[in-house]
Amino acid sequence: ATDAENDDAPDDCEPAGAACARLRKCGKPVVARIRGDCFGAGVVLALAADIRMAAQDSAFALSAERAAALGAEQVFARAIGPSQARFLLLLDQEIEAAEALRIGLVHRVVPDAELSDSVADLVRLLIDRVADALRTAKQALADAIGDHPETHPLGPPPPPRQ
Repeated sequence: ATDAENDDAPDDCEPAGAACARLRKCGKPVVARIRGDCFGAGVVLALAADIRMAAQDSAFALSAERAAALGAEQVFARAIGPSQARFLLLLDQEIEAAEALRIGLVHRVVPDAELSDSVADLVRLLIDRVADALRTAKQALADAIGDHPETHPLGPPPPPRQ
């Protein structure tokens, strides 16, 4: 997590962007386990994961300034929709895990005490899958939505507004 209140000097932008690119290029599914505050670059790193699971005590925030510094507006808008992204970025509001689940920022929210076990169970399910089948499925999905890390490290632009 990063300090969401220090948006005028985002020293973590370059490392966060590089980490996101590495996560998105990974041929295996990437699972984010989120506990506590997930602000700024932490949100962007979480969005680079294929699956995001959060504890009930988690909170999320990404300001417009931080998103712009990280080049993350597009991936944020694609993950939660342009309307929700605009609302959250412009108002710089912190949201709780339940709201993050409702808008699609995370895929599951579990009681705090169950987070580690829930993530471990999910990882076991993924490991049981054939690695090549998962890699092929992930590539096919990326091809279907034009999501190529080589050209868009943080994700492709959202579809044009109508």
